[in-house]
Amino acid sequence: MNNNNPLDYNAYYEKILTIHNDLGAKKALQFLQLFSDLIIKYNPNIDEYLEKGVEK
Repeated sequence: MNNNNPLDYNAYYEKILTIHNDLGAKKALQFLQLFSDLIIKYNPNIDEYLEKGVEK
């Protein structure tokens, strides 16, 4: 799977290496990244599932 999305490494590492006690923001960022990866990976399956759901 090739994604040609430009990555903003400065923002990524700033969030990961932050010194602040903002653990919730770090966990939320990681969750959103993993969730978006799953959506991209299973997009064809999601479309098929939604089409079947509409037919019912």
